[in-house]
Amino acid sequence: MNNHDKIENVVKKLDEGKRLDVWLNEIIVPTLSRSRIIKIINSNNVYVNGKPTKPSHKVSFGEKIIVDIPEPVALSAEPEDISLEFLYDDNHIAVINKPPGIVVHPSAGHPNHTIVNALLYHCSNLSGINGVLRPGIVHRLDKDTSGCLVIAKDDDSHRLLVKQFSDHTVRKTYQALVCKSMKRPKGRIQLPIARHPILRKKMAVCSKGKDAETEWIAIECLKELSLLEINIKTGRTHQIRVHLAYNGNHVLGDKTYGKGDSSLCNELGITRQMLHAYKIGFIHPINNNLMEITARIPDDFQNAINKYREILKKN
Repeated sequence: MNNHDKIENVVKKLDEGKRLDVWLNEIIVPTLSRSRIIKIINSNNVYVNGKPTKPSHKVSFGEKIIVDIPEPVALSAEPEDISLEFLYDDNHIAVINKPPGIVVHPSAGHPNHTIVNALLYHCSNLSGINGVLRPGIVHRLDKDTSGCLVIAKDDDSHRLLVKQFSDHTVRKTYQALVCKSMKRPKGRIQLPIARHPILRKKMAVCSKGKDAETEWIAIECLKELSLLEINIKTGRTHQIRVHLAYNGNHVLGDKTYGKGDSSLCNELGITRQMLHAYKIGFIHPINNNLMEITARIPDDFQNAINKYREILKKN
């Protein structure tokens, strides 16, 4: 798909009743983020039987859908000389070790000083599939989560990487420092996640949510803290943080889903959630090589573990 395309499709019987934005994201343009699809619909670039409609429109069997992908507008994100640690880099993709405390792409609340601004400075080419404010961005990490972030430098690589993420074939391993000692050496949390019904900036375990699966292994139990290695089978928003908090072991320093750890955070010098995307495994979109990239543990994360060990020794 080019940056400006007109796509036509007819709704099949098995897709009847789905929201238009969901159907487009699943069937027609899976390489676009759902938020961008909604913007395209709201700008009257999607026609159902010849008429523009809303993202919430429920598609019916036999409806003819035309999607007119608009041409890209001038890029408003500016290059910024922000240091990045490249873990892997070639002509098609890159993997960086995202530092904590920086958002991935510009938004209303973060117009600059983002990973995108840094990438525009360091990389001469980035894919344009995900819109002008998210060039090269295949997936994302929360502002205060560090670790492996995969970047696409061309559209073909972007499409193929997005498919791996959507098919859940990308292996994502995290490390987290969580509150309380784990009762078992390993476990699995398999609970659906959806937008919180009242607090819309939060996610929550919800019976009507999307399937989510998190596996964890306790690397080290330190009295009131545990160091976990975590593999996620799905990639729901805030999945690890929501699942662990629901399990009674919220990520240390998580101001959204945790509580009651402020004094320990102050003692350990923690200002963000202790969650790190430690390792990522995927198939290179061009040469088909199996890639496995590891990102070193950030200093604040390692320092917190070391300080807590010292506290336990003194006590």
